Amino acid sequence: MKDKKEEVTFEEVYLKYNDAIFRYCYHKLNLDRHAAEDIASDVFTALLLKWDNLETHTKPGIIKWLYSTAKNMLMKYYRDMKTALVIVSFNDCIKSDEETKESEYMASDDNIVSEVAKYIEYINEIRDRLDKSDWIIFESIVVYKRSIAMTANMLSLKENTVKVSWYRLKNKLKTLLSDILNV
Repeated sequence: MKDKKEEVTFEEVYLKYNDAIFRYCYHKLNLDRHAAEDIASDVFTALLLKWDNLETHTKPGIIKWLYSTAKNMLMKYYRDMKTALVIVSFNDCIKSDEETKESEYMASDDNIVSEVAKYIEYINEIRDRLDKSDWIIFESIVVYKRSIAMTANMLSLKENTVKVSWYRLKNKLKTLLSDILNV
């Protein structure tokens, strides 16, 4: 067994803590397996990229870095999810009187964490209600923030086909989100 102050290799850290970081993310994301896998992967990618620049390679230092980075990436994910939903839905569904209250509410990180659980449920409900082709376009543009051109390229479609699909999908989403959000 290694001494606490003994340095560890990246491979040792990955093999030992990958599952723990995934479970931490999985729990914080209310059992969203795909997002947890992505974030855990991003944490270890960041660790690999910064490995040579870290001040310490000791077990306690690395563990602290892993969990801090995971927490920061989760907070970024929460903010991005909230922003994505605002872009797609709230401009069409929320009354203008409520916009000021919403922007004040979004200012608090504590509120972001609690609200994201609702938004993940909304995303899951959207996924369940959309057909597969619409979901793929929604996920690419809204969740992964890809451009229409990137989405078209990824799906091997013409850009205009994706533009028309996205336009029709936005109209579907207005109705769908009004129903989901009871607006």
